[in-house]
Amino acid sequence: METWNKLYSSTIESFLSKKKESQQVIIGFNVNIDKIIRIGTDTLRGLKSKNLNGTLLQNKIPTDINSIESFILCLLNAIEGGKADEKLIVAKDVCDWIENTFVIDEIKIGGQAGIMANLLTKLELADVLLSLPVYDESFSGLLHDKINISFDSKGVCLVQSITKLQDFENKRLIHYIFEFDKGIYHLAASNSIECPRQNRFIASHDTVNSLLEIKNCFKKYSLENIQKYSIAIVSGFHLVNPETQDNTTHYDIIAPIISMFKEWKKLNPDLKIHIEFAATRDKRLIEIIFQRLLPLVNSIGLNEQELLSILETTNVTTYKKLRNEMSSINLFEGILNIWVKYPHLRIHLHYLGYYLTISSRLHEKYAIKRKQALILSAVFAAVKAKNSSICSIVEINKVPCSISKSGYDEIERLITFLRLEYKSIDEIEDGIVSTDSFTVVGIPTIIVKSAQQLVGVGDTISVLALLLEN
Repeated sequence: METWNKLYSSTIESFLSKKKESQQVIIGFNVNIDKIIRIGTDTLRGLKSKNLNGTLLQNKIPTDINSIESFILCLLNAIEGGKADEKLIVAKDVCDWIENTFVIDEIKIGGQAGIMANLLTKLELADVLLSLPVYDESFSGLLHDKINISFDSKGVCLVQSITKLQDFENKRLIHYIFEFDKGIYHLAASNSIECPRQNRFIASHDTVNSLLEIKNCFKKYSLENIQKYSIAIVSGFHLVNPETQDNTTHYDIIAPIISMFKEWKKLNPDLKIHIEFAATRDKRLIEIIFQRLLPLVNSIGLNEQELLSILETTNVTTYKKLRNEMSSINLFEGILNIWVKYPHLRIHLHYLGYYLTISSRLHEKYAIKRKQALILSAVFAAVKAKNSSICSIVEINKVPCSISKSGYDEIERLITFLRLEYKSIDEIEDGIVSTDSFTVVGIPTIIVKSAQQLVGVGDTISVLALLLEN
């Protein structure tokens, strides 16, 4: 472990001493307003619903939130599992109930696209073009003023800061973020549940992002200027919900984006497209993403719950194995299952204590660069978790580099497994293993006790790991 501690320190030192090259990056498609609600161990004691006791006895977790009872069930399931989860609210009265029942602790920019755009602009690592679904005036106080937003000026598509836009729309996109810590949570009727780890649950009422709305001017501007962009980072597909519009299917919503990706790639074959996943249990939606989008993109990022949701639809045997034991070996076999089907992909999995990537076999120099990028993303994620935000690059020099013991042990266990499983194997250095066909990079990460903010930590990990390895 001492070797990893030293490697973290030397990687940070090297990164801070080098001149940073700003890349041209496109980011879309989900941007919204996050309302943060911090759940204490007694917060749920006073919950009132028509059938709370009956709700607690249910085992089947609903796909969407269509009642107060289904919301409570989803929230309690996330707390009891200590897992990150996200559900769509399809009944507006649930939003009214949440607003009247809980205290809103903080309001921030939300949505993976919004969070990642703010982050890269703050750190001055990228010139960002952001696809903004609506021009809501509330965004102007939450999005960084250097983010480029496309707009129409007398038939010509230009870009400028949202703070300079004149015409705003009144379409609020609210996502409720329930953050909880490890501990015993007391409920009504003398019931209680135990949470094994700190995490968050997201309940979203969002009819705009559920249709993946994209401004025509964004499409036009991106196509006219795609040659200057090196990376496109896209997200929000988990929010797709055809029920919010009559006579619409999942594919109807995603088809225009598939067409746009194909046009981007035709005009700029070197463009790297990365999809950042989020939790969804809609099997039809997962099938479309898996079959239609993955062949068009270069990279995907996901956590263990998002991996489970994919495997539940695409490989039940691997899903059951991983659900029963969340080990590094089973997580590796999960992402390997996806990679075997799409060997052009770079797959990045972030889990509490360690990160893993798999891709086609890498040159030694590039594999080491990927490992360094993962380390830096881990440090930035620690800053985000510890301080709730990242304001500048130099903040990474203030994080104690104390490596996760459990993460270290899991990476060692995985490397031992790979040695036994694959006869032809090349170990470049700690955490990097190549076979004849693929390269695995794994690192133990930093664990932050009493984290201030967990929303956006996964997005921070994925976007920075990708950007810093290029």
